[in-house]
Amino acid sequence: MTTPNEQNQGSPDSPDASDPEFVVRAVLGKASESERKAVEARAATDRAAARLVGQLRDVRDAIATSAAEASDPAPRALFERAFALSSRLPRVPSWLDRLKAAVLEPIEQGLAGFAQPALRGAGGGLQSFARADWRLDAAVERMADGTPALRIQIEGPVESLSGEIALLDATSGRVLSEGMLDADGACALALPSGSDAVESVDLAFRTQGETFTVRGIRAR
Repeated sequence: MTTPNEQNQGSPDSPDASDPEFVVRAVLGKASESERKAVEARAATDRAAARLVGQLRDVRDAIATSAAEASDPAPRALFERAFALSSRLPRVPSWLDRLKAAVLEPIEQGLAGFAQPALRGAGGGLQSFARADWRLDAAVERMADGTPALRIQIEGPVESLSGEIALLDATSGRVLSEGMLDADGACALALPSGSDAVESVDLAFRTQGETFTVRGIRAR
């Protein structure tokens, strides 16, 4: 005949649903069906046990997610999208320091008597800018494939005008296109078209160690 104390203790082999190691085995699926049910029953009536089971399940799920991410890397399309977005962020040429750059002003602002245009055959769309002995003429034209471009001609008091040039969004400062001036100071830079088209652009160029900027060039 068993005593009341022996009845309360149960059989030696009965699962102890309060044992943390036993709970871990049950949550991780290492325990038998009867053991798992014992843990669920204990959690249903014991707030502390329920909290322990919940925390262990969170840890289990976090480990499973981490393992899945390690074996299944982010799709290539995600990186391509991130790169596309980063390319739209403002990027300034490494050689451009606006604080030190000389600014060419529109000729129509008090410089109408300046020398004849350097850019020939531009018609009524010619835009001219000058400073001291420097002059820049620009005109929007269509390239052979129909895309718009800004044709540029620079004149200055140096033998060779070769150097770097960049077209910038007048609003954000983002680089739209970059190129090289030839020895005669000529260059053509592609303009954004379609949904990316802009009303005006800024221009920056560097030649013979000097940097210049031109602001508000009409891009249409």
